[in-house]
Amino acid sequence: MWRILLRILASLTVLHGLATLVAARLLPLSAIGDRLLFAQHGFAFIFLALLNLVIWQEPARGWMARIILHGCNAVFCGFYVAMAVHHSEPPNWTAVVLVAGMTLVGLAQELSARSRSRNSTT
Repeated sequence: MWRILLRILASLTVLHGLATLVAARLLPLSAIGDRLLFAQHGFAFIFLALLNLVIWQEPARGWMARIILHGCNAVFCGFYVAMAVHHSEPPNWTAVVLVAGMTLVGLAQELSARSRSRNSTT
């Protein structure tokens, strides 16, 4: 169940990243700073979502990759919480919900995988 929810959240995050890239393309050339910022965030969203999809494939990758992924998710989530508090706009809050959802679902999947492995060894 967690894997399906993670795939849904990652797919929505990719769509959010693609929308951000399209928005960057549609901004006027005079707003080059905003265009670069939008493009950077769009790329980061897509990269983080694909990273989550790759790491959580069956079988789940090694423990070190999962720890690094949890750290990436937490840092990115913290950044977007700070961004949403500073600039309270709907796209920022959407980003917070998507990234926080991926972070929490990833942690829940990790905990359920650990409990399954403990139950199978006993």
